Amino acid sequence: MLAGRCPDEVDTGEGIMVESDAYSIDELETRVVDGFKRAYPGIEEEKIVHMARNFAQVLSGIISIGSSLGEDNEINQMDVANALVRSCVWESSLGEWLFAEKGEDASGSIPVLTSEEAQAYAAEISARVADWLVGIEVAKSLGERVFKSFIRGALALGALDWERNRAKIRY
Repeated sequence: MLAGRCPDEVDTGEGIMVESDAYSIDELETRVVDGFKRAYPGIEEEKIVHMARNFAQVLSGIISIGSSLGEDNEINQMDVANALVRSCVWESSLGEWLFAEKGEDASGSIPVLTSEEAQAYAAEISARVADWLVGIEVAKSLGERVFKSFIRGALALGALDWERNRAKIRY
C-alpha cells in the first residue's frame, strides 16, 4: 500500500501515522473522489473518478515534496495564494503562452489574445482553481501537517522565492 508521507512519520502497516495525522493513498484518493463528486455533480461517474484519481496522484506528489522540506516556517495566506497561483496560473496554458518567446510580426505589433483565447484560458484556470480548492479541503481533512506539506510542496515547485509579505505588494 502506498502511503502519504509527512515529517515524523511512522508506518503502522495500516497507513502513515504523524502524531494524529494518518492517511494512505487509498484514503487520499477516496477523499478526492468524494470532493470531486460534491464539486462537480453534473459529471458522469466514470469521468469524475478518472479526474479525481489523476488529481489525487498530483496531490500526493505535492504533499510528499512538501513533507521532505520540513517545517521551517509557518504557512500564511500569501503562501497559500502563491502556491495556488503557481499551480493554477503559472502552470496553465496561459502561463505557457505568457512565457513563450514572443516575436514581433512584420507590422511591429506584439501578439495579443483574442477574446475567445482569453475565455478559454480563464476557463482552464477556473477548473484548475476548483480542483485545487478540493485539494485544500482534502489536505486539511487529513490534518494540519498534511495541509502545510501540500502548500510547502506547491511552493517548492517554483514559488519559494515569491513575496510572502502582503504589505510589500501593491496593485
